[in-house]
Amino acid sequence: MTNYSNYQELFEKNKNGLYLANTNDLQQSRFLPLLQRAEDAIKKMIVKYLWENKSVYDLRNIIRAYIEDFDKNKLPKDIENRQSYILGLYQMSNKVYDEQMKARKEFSIVLGLLVSAYALKGLKTPKINAPEELAKFIVEHKKEIVNLDMWSQAKASVRVQQYPKKIEEYIKRTSEIPTLAVEEGKKPISIWQKAELDIRHEKQMQMVRDAQASGDDLYYISSHPDCSKRCEKWQGCLVSVTKRAKNPQKSVKNFNYNKESFKVGQIDGIPIYSLKDILNCQTGYGYNNNIIGGFNCRHHLIKYESGKKPPKEYSAEDVKKMREINDQIRLAERKIREMRTQQLMFKQVGNRKEYMRLDREIAQAIRNLREYCDKNGFAFQEYRVK
Repeated sequence: MTNYSNYQELFEKNKNGLYLANTNDLQQSRFLPLLQRAEDAIKKMIVKYLWENKSVYDLRNIIRAYIEDFDKNKLPKDIENRQSYILGLYQMSNKVYDEQMKARKEFSIVLGLLVSAYALKGLKTPKINAPEELAKFIVEHKKEIVNLDMWSQAKASVRVQQYPKKIEEYIKRTSEIPTLAVEEGKKPISIWQKAELDIRHEKQMQMVRDAQASGDDLYYISSHPDCSKRCEKWQGCLVSVTKRAKNPQKSVKNFNYNKESFKVGQIDGIPIYSLKDILNCQTGYGYNNNIIGGFNCRHHLIKYESGKKPPKEYSAEDVKKMREINDQIRLAERKIREMRTQQLMFKQVGNRKEYMRLDREIAQAIRNLREYCDKNGFAFQEYRVK
């Protein structure tokens, strides 16, 4: 097991002393699964109605009623920009609907080709009402279908034979359609990113307000080795929580800050920067994604005391190594959530084979993630893969 304790003293830990790849806030652990369940429920409803050839009008009313109930009774009232989550659910619903309408159209075409081919041969097909029934029939009668020689085009035969795999692809693509938080003038981001930003942001801003009200103006920004690129230049720096720079940088690309433009003085030979101006610098896509106030930022303020050592500086190699671990954990979490959504939809359409395959793969993916977290001294956060 890799031991990072010698240079991670300011990195957040859980009660068991394991490092957290994500902020394990109690509210976050309840809120994020709530959003995931809403997304999964909507996708299941759309698949059910369109695969069972039910009324599109009824489907739209049911989705609208579900989102309105989610807005009224489930989504916390004190979440920042809560309407962005609701708009995101509507947008995701429309994309899933469009994708599954393609599946519904493909079902009609393939069924028509198959029935016509059998009819020309003097044969009858059983009554087939849903895509999973058609896929099952094609698999069970593969030899018979391959030997049909009256296709008007070779492509028709291929289209019929490939249908079972095609509908599995529709399910997989649908499971990967994200719910994005939609705000005017900002690049859409996933609702998970948005939730982490909003929940953490309020806590961070309260910390800044408390510092400003304390009467103490100078603070160090804490350091940790897995910091994001947006934080790397600022962690460990000394900042003023009240002063403003004369001509600070207003926006930045790729987090290439001109640090001198934020400078407001120095003390004991240490440069001082304006925290207010850092927080107000626009980083792109309409967001002020800076240290302290940025997406899921874990940095905190440490009161300056003359003669006291500043937060430890980390080498670029340390930062890169820990960032890669953090990124791998998040990637694994996303993949597991996508597989769970796929599994729910395969269960909805009665595809037991794919359901059981995913059940095994999810279990293995969770074991792998647990081992990876243990190996690198990070906590496995189960709520993020439910």
